[in-house]
Amino acid sequence: MANKKLLAAIQSINTTLGVPTLAEYGVEYQRFTQVRELMAQQALASGSPDNNPRVPSADEIVALYDSLWE
Repeated sequence: MANKKLLAAIQSINTTLGVPTLAEYGVEYQRFTQVRELMAQQALASGSPDNNPRVPSADEIVALYDSLWE
């Protein structure tokens, strides 16, 4: 429940500030899907996910990226 409230608040802030979606920013969906696995591998290689309580797998990161287009 709290995560849904947080997500709604962030979406509201983004709307208020005029933060564009990836598509509005000019990212093409086809190109995004071509590089999302590479982006997931690069994210893991950067070490940033190690700062989370649970380190996601590459597949989980790809699923997160996919949710950006829903």
